[in-house]
Amino acid sequence: MKYSETIKLIEEKVKEGKAKQEIFTEVRNEIKIPHEKLADLLKKTPTLAQRKKYKLSNTLLIVFLLISIFIELLNAWFVVNRGIKFIDSIQVFLFPIAYLFFVVKVINFRANTYKHIVVFAVLDILIFLLNLSSINFSDSFSIALMLNYSLLLISIYLGIILDKRLNSTYTRKFEKYTTKDGQEKTRILYIMDEE
Repeated sequence: MKYSETIKLIEEKVKEGKAKQEIFTEVRNEIKIPHEKLADLLKKTPTLAQRKKYKLSNTLLIVFLLISIFIELLNAWFVVNRGIKFIDSIQVFLFPIAYLFFVVKVINFRANTYKHIVVFAVLDILIFLLNLSSINFSDSFSIALMLNYSLLLISIYLGIILDKRLNSTYTRKFEKYTTKDGQEKTRILYIMDEE
């Protein structure tokens, strides 16, 4: 079973409302990836209960990112229309494209996406602060930019909270057992921590 098929299988089991440990036990014999990789995939996949609990925060993050995309694309349009060379304005297009990619991931509750959102939003805000002296605050669009960066600050907060709440952990436990032949062996058990 391929990596992408494994993710789909995990998602199906999560949507059935199964706990992570139950999914791990069911799926580990069906797939051909190492059990530790399966445990890593499961820790990054929120359960149905987690998705319901953090649905509002997740939805707010999506809305804030969509507003930021719109404002940043308007800003990019203004930058290009002011005659600034395209090569100098790549950064203006980078963030909206990245945020659009993140929105798709957040809609699907990809827990490892939230820390990337935080990093990109912090970089975006830092670039804004470095260029603060060149912004004309008498321009009405500067209000939209201030709104954008205020929403990005809230998005950073939501990203940190959701990353912490939706990424679980697992414990590796070594267990001794005896085979049918009477040999003593050790196996690794992966115990998924549930919220």
